[in-house]
Amino acid sequence: MSYLTDDQKPVAKLALEMGYWQHEIAAYYSINQGRISEFKNSVEFKKTASAPGLPTDFPVRH
Repeated sequence: MSYLTDDQKPVAKLALEMGYWQHEIAAYYSINQGRISEFKNSVEFKKTASAPGLPTDFPVRH
């Protein structure tokens, strides 16, 4: 089972705040969407600061 690393969590939080769907973020990190859901609904989510921007290779929403 794969989870988000500490480096990935701020990016995932920003993507969620920007309206990306959980499965889009999960696909980028090649993990199960359930791991994104677990993070989103955790206490750690509230404590994690959002990344200043998305990585340049992050998918663009249309």
